Amino acid sequence: MTQLSEKKTNVTFINMNVQMVITSGQVYSWADDVDKVLNFTDELLKYGGYVFPEVAAVAEIVSKVGGFIRWVTGNWKEEKPDAIKKVIAKLALLEKKIDEVCKRGVAELEMKIKAEFDDLKEFLTEINFLTNITVPTSSLMRFMQDIMNEPSPSALANFQRAYADRKPLMITYDLLGFLEHEKTNPLRMAMSADPLRTITTFNRWTENLTSILGQLLFLESMASGLMKDYDTFDADLIIQRAQELTKQIDEWREVYKKDGAYFGGMESYLSGFLTNNSNFQRWEIAQKMKEDLEKKLLTNDALSVWVFAGSVSKGMFAADCSDNAKGQVAYVMDKNGFGAVICRSSKANLVEKEKLSELERQMFQFSCSPFFPQVDYKDIPKLVLRDYFPDGGSFCLISSNNVPEMRSINCKHDVGPGVLGQITTIKIPYVNQRTFSLMAVYI
Repeated sequence: MTQLSEKKTNVTFINMNVQMVITSGQVYSWADDVDKVLNFTDELLKYGGYVFPEVAAVAEIVSKVGGFIRWVTGNWKEEKPDAIKKVIAKLALLEKKIDEVCKRGVAELEMKIKAEFDDLKEFLTEINFLTNITVPTSSLMRFMQDIMNEPSPSALANFQRAYADRKPLMITYDLLGFLEHEKTNPLRMAMSADPLRTITTFNRWTENLTSILGQLLFLESMASGLMKDYDTFDADLIIQRAQELTKQIDEWREVYKKDGAYFGGMESYLSGFLTNNSNFQRWEIAQKMKEDLEKKLLTNDALSVWVFAGSVSKGMFAADCSDNAKGQVAYVMDKNGFGAVICRSSKANLVEKEKLSELERQMFQFSCSPFFPQVDYKDIPKLVLRDYFPDGGSFCLISSNNVPEMRSINCKHDVGPGVLGQITTIKIPYVNQRTFSLMAVYI
C-alpha cells in the first residue's frame, strides 16, 4: 500500500511539473528560442557552414534550447500538452536543418581534405586531421541531432558519453595545436600546394577552419544547456581561442601578401591562360587576365602584363631584371598564336605616384636616345636598366609588329607599375631599321 502511494505521489509531481511549465509561460519562451535557432540555421545555409562569429552571437540561445531538451528528457514518459508537442516538433525540424548545414560543413571538409591532400603523403603520415578533428566533431553532431530528433533519456546518455570522450574544448585545443606547425597546418599546406598561393585557397581554408570552430562552439553551447546548468566556461574558452586564431590568420595573410613565392607559378599560369583564351583578341586576353589575377592573387605586389600576337622573330624579344630585382619577370612565347610577359613590382604600391611618373620621364628620355641595331637584343634590358632606369626592376622589348597590349594589375596608382615606350634603331647602311615596343616596370 505504501509503495502504491509513493508511485502516485511521483506521477502527480511530474504532472504538476509539466503543468507549471505551461502556466508560467516558459514553454512559449522555449518555442521562441527554438524559432530563433531555426532562423539562425537558415542563415548558416546561406553562408554554407558554421561561420564562427555568427555562432558566437547566438550561443546563449542555443544553450537555452539545450535546457529545453534536458527538461523534455527529464519528463520523457509524461503525456505532453500540445504546446510542448509543438516545440518538440520544431526540434525535429531544427535537426533536419542542422543535418543540411553539417553536410556543407565538416562533412564537406572531410571530402576536401581527402581530395586536396591525397598526394601529400608527408602531411597524411604526420597527422590524421580527419581522425583527430573532423571525425569526433561529426560524431558529436550526430549524437546531438539524435537527441533533437528524439529527446529521450537514452539519447541524452549517448550524447553524454560521446561528450565525455571528446569534449569540444579538447578538440579545439587539438585543432589549434595542429595549426601551430607548418607541416600539420592544412591551410599552409594547401597554400604550398597552390602554385600561385591564391586568395581563393587561403579564404577557402580560413572558412573551413573557422567553420569547425563554429561547429564546436555550437556543440558546447548546446551541451551547457543539456548537462551543465548553463555553465558557459568551456564555451567562453572556445570563443577566446577562436578570436586568437582569427588574429593569427590575419597575420598569415599579411605574410603571404609579402611573399613573392607565388610568382614561381606564373609561367605555368600564363601558358594555361593563353591556351584557354586563344579565341579572343590580344586586348581581350590582357583584360581578362588582369581581372582574373586581381581576383586570385594574395599579394601586395603590383604587376604589369603584356599580351602580344603572333610568333616573335628570332632575337627581336628580350626581358630581364636588374640585379636587385631577380625573378620578377615571367613569359610565354607563341602559345596558340599569342605570347605574354608579366612583371612584378614589390615596391610600386609602397611609393608615391611621383616615383612612377618619374619612370615615365625616364622612358621618354631613353626613347629619344640613339639605339643601335643588334643581332640579338637579349643583353639590352640589363644595360638599359643600369643606365636609364635607376628605379626600374625589369625591362622588356619586342618588335612593334607584335603589337603588345599592356594592363596593370593590383596597382593602387593610375600610373604603373609598368610604363610604355617605343624606339627605332638608328639608320645604318645595309641594315634594316627596327621599331621596338618597350616596357619598364618599377622595382
